[in-house]
Amino acid sequence: MDYQFTPEQEELRSTVRAILAQRSQPRDSFDGGPALDAGAWSALSELGLCGLGVDESLGGSGGDLIDQLIVVEEIGRAAAAVPFASSTVVSLPLVDALASDSQRERFLPAVASGELILTTALTGEGTGNPDDTVT
Repeated sequence: MDYQFTPEQEELRSTVRAILAQRSQPRDSFDGGPALDAGAWSALSELGLCGLGVDESLGGSGGDLIDQLIVVEEIGRAAAAVPFASSTVVSLPLVDALASDSQRERFLPAVASGELILTTALTGEGTGNPDDTVT
């Protein structure tokens, strides 16, 4: 196995690093500001990175888990307060795998554009959440 990043992956890394250096305001969230770094999230969205892992036919930018993890690593390096890992890396594959075609067509383009942020939640007996409150 070759454990080297491809030139495209190295370019992705340097692009994400540069854009987060310009647009991220990590101190704001540390100092009691907004929990979401809107500038960083907007930058990631504009680059199409929220669509990593979303099929291109649904507005995504393709890519794979390695591409997503490169972005996660750079977000961590920049201490950017964005929900990329929870939305794009964790929740998006669940929607992609478990949603109906109409749900995929409804939600995945909005996730890919950064307009919709996903999260994962569990419900069931003993959780205190009625099943009909989760969509």
